[in-house]
Amino acid sequence: MHNLEKRIRRQQRFDEQDRQLQAEGLAEWNLREQNNNATATYYGTSRKHLGSRLRDPLTLTTVQNCYDEYIRHHIKDKNHPDHINNERKQRNLNKNLSKFLKQFTFNSLTRQDDLSDDTKILEHRPNKHDSTRFTNTISNNLSHPNKRLRPSTDTLDNSTVAGPSTNSEKFFIHM
Repeated sequence: MHNLEKRIRRQQRFDEQDRQLQAEGLAEWNLREQNNNATATYYGTSRKHLGSRLRDPLTLTTVQNCYDEYIRHHIKDKNHPDHINNERKQRNLNKNLSKFLKQFTFNSLTRQDDLSDDTKILEHRPNKHDSTRFTNTISNNLSHPNKRLRPSTDTLDNSTVAGPSTNSEKFFIHM
């Protein structure tokens, strides 16, 4: 009986410590979540894209430094006295520059592909033109290129048989 009581007390202590650790872990997790939410709100993004938003300035700085370094060396080499009158070296420098510029694109830095609708709402730019409120007045014109000519329903034969209309001389635009 004594061993049974020891085992039960040990199990109770273990359960109590486990509950206490879980409560502490949950409190820490909630604090981290609140901090992350506050940080995401500060940067104007969602929690999902907070990491990429924080990495973007570092990535752009690194890419810009690489570009500046290459261009600085390119200009120095291009203006070197041995290269000025040598057409072959100038051609090679220009070819290397165009290779570098082809590889040096910002396409990999864009984040538009992975943005959800919720994130787009969060990252709304208030100074951007709101295209949903302003309609294009040209689109109300009758000669709109996206409209195609269709036969008038008045001139069509209302037969139950499918097929082309017998009276198809009159066509006009239906809005």
